[in-house]
Amino acid sequence: LVGCFLSEGKLESDVARALQARTRDLPQLDMAARSRTAPVDVESQMTQATQLAPKSETAPDKLALNIAELRRRTLANNLDLEVALWNPALAEAKVSEEEAKFDATISIGAAYKRTDLPELDSDLVQFTSDKDEVDKAVVKLTEIEQQKEKLDLDLGVKVPLPTGGTVKVNSSFEESNKLEPLRFEQYVSALKFSYSQPLLRGAGWDVNVASIRLARLKAGMVTAKTKLTAIRILALAEKAYWRGFRRRRGPP
Repeated sequence: LVGCFLSEGKLESDVARALQARTRDLPQLDMAARSRTAPVDVESQMTQATQLAPKSETAPDKLALNIAELRRRTLANNLDLEVALWNPALAEAKVSEEEAKFDATISIGAAYKRTDLPELDSDLVQFTSDKDEVDKAVVKLTEIEQQKEKLDLDLGVKVPLPTGGTVKVNSSFEESNKLEPLRFEQYVSALKFSYSQPLLRGAGWDVNVASIRLARLKAGMVTAKTKLTAIRILALAEKAYWRGFRRRRGPP
């Protein structure tokens, strides 16, 4: 149930939805409308560059490079951008870490104990009885030699709730056997259910999911910064490209 609420966007506030709408898609410049020549797709340009490439291993005097190929090579070979691309993945990992605090916890326990008790002297005791021959009698109890074994099994599930409460379900099984001098077997099984909910501190949906909302907002901010980093790197590469183009072309 908690997973359904987290995956269906129940945690998104109005601020988060507004920020997501603003950072999801960034406006793009229509480069085809501003180009003086017809645009060429990357596949055609790569084929042409491969056919015109010199067969020798020496560097060519000049290399035909259009703006699309420049962008592709910039995005593929820029180390600053490659480092920046790790930031969104790290931010999403932080979101998953915060959402994991509502994951259910399963506990399983088992214990086996076998004892071989020798004959032991116990304390002195005094009887109280309606019969005069037994009343006020002082005796010493002696525990006879015994062999015992005990098996305990425990299975439980603990589910934290976004409201701050906790639901626990626990099933236990206990088997106690006396082997000697007389065999006696005893079995006890129980199922426990508990629900706890704070009423003041730590209570409420908004309080407990605040860290998840902050992590998601930070992830959106990191994604927007990564997009801006890519745009900045592409802008620097295109500025250098057009400066080189202007020098080769000469003054108008």
